[in-house]
Amino acid sequence: MDNRRIWNISQEYNCCGTTSCDLLHKLHYTMKWQIVISLPGPGSHKYNRDLQETYDKNKFYIIWTSNEAAVLSRQLKGLISYPNAWNSRAHFIIIVDEILPEPGHTAQQIFKELLLFKVFNVIVLIPSRGRLRAVDVYTWFPYKLPSGKCGEVKGTVILDQWIMEGGGRFLRNLSLFPPKIPLNLYGCNVTAAVVPKEPFVMSDDQNVTIYDEGTDMRLFLFIAEVMNMSVAFRFPRNTKEIWPVKLENGSWTGVLGDLIDKNADISFSALTINLNKSIYFDSTHVYQFSGLLWIVPCAEPFHQWTSITRVFSAPMWLLLFVFIIISAGLMYSLSNFHKDIIMDVGPYRTMSDCFYNVWAVFLGVSVTKLPVTNHLKVYFIMLVWYCLAVNTVFQAYVTSYIVQPEYQKQIDSVEDLISSGIEYGFYPGITLFLPDTSDWRIKEILSHRIPCYGDTCIRRAIEKKGFATVTDSIIVEYMKTYVSQNISVVCTFKQECKAKRMAMFLEKGSFLTENINRLIDTALEAGLPGFWWNNIFNKLRIKAQVEVRIKLLEDYNSLLLTHLQSAFYLLQLGYCLSFIIFLGELLYYKKRKKLIR
Repeated sequence: MDNRRIWNISQEYNCCGTTSCDLLHKLHYTMKWQIVISLPGPGSHKYNRDLQETYDKNKFYIIWTSNEAAVLSRQLKGLISYPNAWNSRAHFIIIVDEILPEPGHTAQQIFKELLLFKVFNVIVLIPSRGRLRAVDVYTWFPYKLPSGKCGEVKGTVILDQWIMEGGGRFLRNLSLFPPKIPLNLYGCNVTAAVVPKEPFVMSDDQNVTIYDEGTDMRLFLFIAEVMNMSVAFRFPRNTKEIWPVKLENGSWTGVLGDLIDKNADISFSALTINLNKSIYFDSTHVYQFSGLLWIVPCAEPFHQWTSITRVFSAPMWLLLFVFIIISAGLMYSLSNFHKDIIMDVGPYRTMSDCFYNVWAVFLGVSVTKLPVTNHLKVYFIMLVWYCLAVNTVFQAYVTSYIVQPEYQKQIDSVEDLISSGIEYGFYPGITLFLPDTSDWRIKEILSHRIPCYGDTCIRRAIEKKGFATVTDSIIVEYMKTYVSQNISVVCTFKQECKAKRMAMFLEKGSFLTENINRLIDTALEAGLPGFWWNNIFNKLRIKAQVEVRIKLLEDYNSLLLTHLQSAFYLLQLGYCLSFIIFLGELLYYKKRKKLIR
């Protein structure tokens, strides 16, 4: 900052006199960091426009004021109009440069006015009424009597006194800004606005609407116990729109609306940090990260009767049948190569007999009679080798398909989901976490999705087939942990998205934010969230008495009669064809006898 500019602005501040201007100018040269002077009145509008572009949070405020609360209120409103630089947790020094008849009462009124702006790190300097030239240093402690109780101003305390003798000295030489917010709140009431959402906030007893379980609830109860708080809970009245939404008029709905309306002190339950929330609220440190997962119908297994047909593709099956016909024709040609040689008689002289022999070799059974001639023997041996190789491959695959059938095409991408044609829907707020909405896949998803609220989409996706939804990965993990009889197996695939950072939210400038952050860091370093997570799920498994489906690497299936369905179906098909051919032969011979007669 330009030093000459500071000097010029200081000269315009005539109400303080030349001494104040000289003091500010000297402080600016001696301090490590720059001193920003905010001047009320028409002469400061140019400088104030420059101050709007300041993004550094102020660490100290020195405010000259009178004994009238209205004057201080105007000064504070002027400072808070610069949101980029305003810092309610900074150190405030309020100077009243006149001797007052009741300085303690004036200091108390100043503290009450500052409390409206969430300022608590403050000292008030008021000239002493005694004979000794001195300045009394007043302060208050929000959670310590006699000056404060549960964040309310009840009085003041004289922290120290500046004696104007010689070079000046403090009477007690105490810290002017001691810690004001204790870790122990002595049972003060704290109201939490929460969203009852599994597994973050839920009830330990399904028959009682007392929410005392869940990962976020465990963390909050840990904080409340350490800070000795008496807690009460508020829940959303709108059961359809349970998540907070910013309205066009700047207000908020849901649990964050309770913070704006001062009906709650803290809000939590899977709430994520974003820019809009950070402007209006204080957020704690992030205690959990998550992403998005699609819940889609699991692929259906192929029917066991199709295990034989799936060994080879349709063109391969057709090629094998063509090979059998060609082999039978070649065998018939070789057996009739020399008509004067009648050694290979019987099963090799007719086309039908040759077809039966090739079919027997292809199925791996014996023929009625081996060939005799050399050229037919050579062909027969080559045919046996080829069919043995095909049968080895076929039996290896058909056994694995029978014991453990394969599954149909699983939906594992957004492209598969779109091409599958199934319905899908999700909560509209999830759109904020999706990647670039200019992608054609995202556009297609957004244009055809069904809006869902609460757990309707999730319940529909896991209890019924033919529907998909995208939701928080932690919720999906919770759903997959235990599977009841009424819930189908959950299949998922990952959706690229912005990281979801979960935190608790408090009113802007809340006194409790720093202590809550320390306790969250302590819980994370101790691994408590992971311990609570496992403990909650273990309790739910035992209580619900459900079977946890764990797939082992050494998993196996016994070969049962049901696995041989395809073989029996093929046998039935063969019986039917044989019976039809048998009836055909009977009809043929009957008709032939009539013709002979």
